[in-house]
Amino acid sequence: MEHKLDEKEISEIRNARADNGMIAYEMGRMKIEQINLESRLDELDKMEEDMIARYKGNVTKERKMGSKLSKKYGDGTIDLEKGVFLSSKKSNIILPK
Repeated sequence: MEHKLDEKEISEIRNARADNGMIAYEMGRMKIEQINLESRLDELDKMEEDMIARYKGNVTKERKMGSKLSKKYGDGTIDLEKGVFLSSKKSNIILPK
């Protein structure tokens, strides 16, 4: 048995289908955006890992240099502005002028 739909019913169904089409389109667009963001986050994670590795390498390099200077000059600190090593132990040696 067939029943004729009135224009209001047809219009409501068409509007619902159109809305569903837009929803599906927007969901697809959001998924693509999510994929792009996840890809960017992966890139940032990789960059972070690289920076951490570089940082650790620099810390190791600095420690080795500090150890080398300590062996050479004894305990002390470095004044990079003046470019000197400042011994932390007072020396009893008096240097001639």
